[in-house]
Amino acid sequence: MRIKMALSVASILVTQNLLLANETTKLDDVQVVTSASGYEQKITDAPASISVISQEDLKKKKYSNLAEAIEDVEGVDVRDGVGKTGGLNISIRGMGSSNTLILIDGRRQNSSGNNTPNGFGETSGNFLPPLASIERIEVIKGPMSTLYGADAMGGVVNIITKKVSNEWTGNINVDQTLQESSQFGNSNNLNMYASGPVVKDLLGLALRGNYYNREASNIKYGDGEVVSARGPSPVEGTNWSLGGKFTLTPNDSNDIYLDTFTSKQKYNNDKSQLGTLPDATKDYGYKEDLRFEKEEITLGHNSRFSIGTLESSIMKTQTETLGRTIPTEATLKLTNLVAGENRELKNEDIVLDTKFTTDILNKNIITVGGQYWNSELKDGLIEAKLKQDLFGLFIEDEISILDSLRLTLGGRYDHHDKFGGHFSPRGYLVWDTTDNWTIKGGVSTGYKAPRVDQLYSGINGVTRQGKDLTYGNSNLNPEESTNYETGVYYNADNGFSANATIFYNDYKDKIESESFVDSGGVNSTRPINIGKAETKGLEFGTNIPIIESLNLKASYTYMESEQKNGKNKGEPFANTPKHSLNATLNWDINAKLSTWLKGEYKSARQVFTEKYENLSVANKARYDQVGAEINAYELFHLGANYKWDKDLTFSATIYNLFDKNLYKHEPYTYTSGTPPKSTTAYADTDANLEGRRLWLAMNLAF
Repeated sequence: MRIKMALSVASILVTQNLLLANETTKLDDVQVVTSASGYEQKITDAPASISVISQEDLKKKKYSNLAEAIEDVEGVDVRDGVGKTGGLNISIRGMGSSNTLILIDGRRQNSSGNNTPNGFGETSGNFLPPLASIERIEVIKGPMSTLYGADAMGGVVNIITKKVSNEWTGNINVDQTLQESSQFGNSNNLNMYASGPVVKDLLGLALRGNYYNREASNIKYGDGEVVSARGPSPVEGTNWSLGGKFTLTPNDSNDIYLDTFTSKQKYNNDKSQLGTLPDATKDYGYKEDLRFEKEEITLGHNSRFSIGTLESSIMKTQTETLGRTIPTEATLKLTNLVAGENRELKNEDIVLDTKFTTDILNKNIITVGGQYWNSELKDGLIEAKLKQDLFGLFIEDEISILDSLRLTLGGRYDHHDKFGGHFSPRGYLVWDTTDNWTIKGGVSTGYKAPRVDQLYSGINGVTRQGKDLTYGNSNLNPEESTNYETGVYYNADNGFSANATIFYNDYKDKIESESFVDSGGVNSTRPINIGKAETKGLEFGTNIPIIESLNLKASYTYMESEQKNGKNKGEPFANTPKHSLNATLNWDINAKLSTWLKGEYKSARQVFTEKYENLSVANKARYDQVGAEINAYELFHLGANYKWDKDLTFSATIYNLFDKNLYKHEPYTYTSGTPPKSTTAYADTDANLEGRRLWLAMNLAF
């Protein structure tokens, strides 16, 4: 109670910050971003609500995936459960991970089809560049479909990597996490980056690499039963990546680049931790190791003319899941299959992007461009190759009505080979009322076509080792949303800053899963459009310089959601907590040593988004016997950074400082099946966060 009261007081004292517990990237002491408009501008001038995480901030904290890197950003939620490998998914303003577009240097990373079925989608968040190669991460909240197209309905996360240097430089980062409790697995990470000229002023090269290893956890319930390794108690896993980039600069007006990237993940399944292994009688769809791999190659060209800049690229990406097989049960329903054979799960995407930015017209900055996206999904359960083509054209114009007043108008036309054309407009106004105050707001629209596998008219997958089927639905409609937001920003001359943003999302034709019994009497699911929903909320942030060496940064998010029609009308649309608070006190003790203390609070979150009468027998039992909430929690973390010299920095952090137990589970029983059978299961009542642990890191620049 005292901790909650202290946090409540802190929330009153520290209400706002553009990026909680993180410094924003600066250029000549001005916060700068590129994702909101496609060109560089001050963050307060950007026609969107945007937060930035610099590399310096990433060095100070532990993260093994993209979700952990941005979890402190207001409006972002990454704690709505975990995937089977223990990873996290990113939801922005309650819109769900499928509506968050991930970019690297403005190039889309999301696949068009589901090649990680049955709960492994979070592995896509591990395909990111190594820390040493990242300059900053920009997080845009709200629809950005005008510039970036499909998947950007909830928001955009753009990872900006370092430019190739004119002189040879580099970074090596090494870190290790040591768990206090033997129930949790330790982890270690090595990543490196180097860049410089091969031929001075003509040919440059950047190399990057990463290796991450996590030991298996062995968590037990209070009665000694082992917690499922499918998420809550993660298995042993490794993740490595390697990439390179050549840049050719024949003259001051042109540069050409070739970027290649490969990343591989491997997870142990030798005891059926992630999926059931075959026995003497049946194959259940899994091998002893599960692997997730990605290959990407990009060729790009940037031209600078007197009237503007032209940026173009073509990218080919292949993502694949290995270690899945054809389950015996599936061959009883799909007679063309052979039990035990490898199940191919591969997605190939080719994306062509181009955009031209010019300020040739007085008081106008115009961006015009297009995108072509060809995709193909191969799934060993489906005879047909699933393909789709999309292309889009967009234009945006930032109009300076006055020196202090700018209006951005934009629109995008998307054409899908099934749904035809669709136009998505947006408008945004930014008003610098004084040198210190900025008011901005606007309306954005989102549009997202169903995945290629969701549109397949037949069986497109299996669950429960092949006992149940999943179907596509060729009658699906695209998801659409309209987002309204307005914000106020204040930046004082003494370093104090604060902002507040309110937002409202109107969402229709959300795609969800529906259970039914097919014509053969098999329990099945299929995607359907569920109707209308809304999310709304409030985001605050502040940076308070207390004295020259001491400052306080904090953020707070309030979120509500509701389904507006359908059988679950009135229930939450998203499982996000209503209240989220983060506050960090930073103390620069001297030029070499700095420390920080961070507190975070999350209110309770709902487990179900269905009405009680629509729950399954098992979920009704959980609701009655345990409840329907994940408990609220508060945590504290203490960290320090020591600069040995200008090139070498050591960092240490104690996470979960007071060793709060957030791995509580409660048993419940239910009866189902024919003949009736009584089953005892366990319900998570806490957020499944690790206990106290020590993170040690070293960063060497050269």
